[in-house]
Amino acid sequence: MKNIKQRITLDLPATECHERFIQDIDDWWPKDYTWFKDPNAEMCIDVDDSGKCIEKDPSGKEITWGRVLENEKGKEIEMLWKIDSEREEIQRPEASSRVRITFSQESDDSTTMEVTHSELEKSGEQAEDYHALLESDDGWLYLLRSFKSHCQRSTPPDGTE
Repeated sequence: MKNIKQRITLDLPATECHERFIQDIDDWWPKDYTWFKDPNAEMCIDVDDSGKCIEKDPSGKEITWGRVLENEKGKEIEMLWKIDSEREEIQRPEASSRVRITFSQESDDSTTMEVTHSELEKSGEQAEDYHALLESDDGWLYLLRSFKSHCQRSTPPDGTE
């Protein structure tokens, strides 16, 4: 199964794109694309300690939807994607697919962000359908557009304008 590759250009430096992707995920990730589909659910990527990518519902129930494998500030983040084709949490890391997001500085204020989703054949019986969904306009491209929209309307992570 071929890798999914989607890219988008952002009018920000690569370091800022990388920071916002991680720090602001709870703000930019569409709530209808969350595990719990609850507008009050919280998402977080812990690049410093546990490496967990989690979602927590208001009652405190938590799901680990990913794990950070690599994180290079301003350059890339790579994660295990622990969601299978049936939207079930994958317990065994070797059964997870991988998501790599790169941030390539094109000029002082322009960055190309590329998502590569690989190893989707591990995603269960419906891997082909899952691949088609993630490759469609309603998949990674929708998520990238959501991120771009967030970046265009929000202040930088340090609070300056």
